[in-house]
Amino acid sequence: MKNSLHPLLAAASLVLVIAGVRAAAPIVSLFLLAMLLTTSVAPVVQWQLRRGFRVNRAILLTVLGVVLSGVLTGFLVAVSGARLARKLPAYESRLADVHDSLASSLSARGIDLPDPRTIEALSPQRLVGYAASVLRALGSAFSDAILILLLVVFIMVEGAENRVKYDKGLLAPDSWWAQFFGTGADVRKYVSITAFTGLLGAVANLILLLVLGVDAAALWAFLSFLLNFIPNFGFILSVVPPALLALLEFGPGRAAIVVVGFILVNAVVENVLKPRFIGQELELSALQVLLSLLFWSWVLGAIGAIVAVPLTIVVKRLIPVVAAGISPPAAPSPSR
Repeated sequence: MKNSLHPLLAAASLVLVIAGVRAAAPIVSLFLLAMLLTTSVAPVVQWQLRRGFRVNRAILLTVLGVVLSGVLTGFLVAVSGARLARKLPAYESRLADVHDSLASSLSARGIDLPDPRTIEALSPQRLVGYAASVLRALGSAFSDAILILLLVVFIMVEGAENRVKYDKGLLAPDSWWAQFFGTGADVRKYVSITAFTGLLGAVANLILLLVLGVDAAALWAFLSFLLNFIPNFGFILSVVPPALLALLEFGPGRAAIVVVGFILVNAVVENVLKPRFIGQELELSALQVLLSLLFWSWVLGAIGAIVAVPLTIVVKRLIPVVAAGISPPAAPSPSR
């Protein structure tokens, strides 16, 4: 007799699962970030295994590369963030001048000023306070880096060993890892290519900001790499801080160069590099992307926006499997 699950019971179970994930969002988010990082570097491990490296050696070399890259990135971001924090009072003074100049210019042209409460929300003190809050949040995120790195190591060790078993047919078809390797190819492809193209874009943005002399260039480049995982909207979020900083430091000319440069880099990454590597089978419609961003951000918070598309791909691949086990209750046979 075929096992089936009542659709209403399945829906109720789904609601309970979502509620549980939302309640445990801080822990689940760390695990998903570790999975995202592990998936990004998984092709490096597989490349070494195909070259005849032992599993332990391949994992060790990859982990060392991840650690060195993380330490270097963390150091550059920390130095940039500390320098930016020290200069916040000076930026507040410049922002006040820009704020007062803009208000005077609008008033002289007979343009009604916004509601006073809106002006207060955009006051230099408030904006600098927002910036300080973002810096504190970044510092808190880096405090979890060790835990994320440990999760990456354990997931990588377990995954590499089970991958060898999977390739040799020694893994049970109904095991968790077999299901992951069987249905996760698209996710690994998307994450790996997004990480690679995002890294290229971040390096280009870093060079641009260093040439222009914008403060905290490494911080903004790292932020652009992370926000690259948020399609369509991540680019907008990544260009605002360096453009605003360039405006305060050098005026509207360099700020415009920052905006144009980021637009060109994003255009090359999104319209040239990604389509070349990612097939049409991985494409999601704009509506699907928007809904996934809204849903996973609601469930997991800010990290949900970063992992929204990979999670949506997983859900799309699992829907046919789950639907196969769900069928409406059989209609009662007519009485004779």
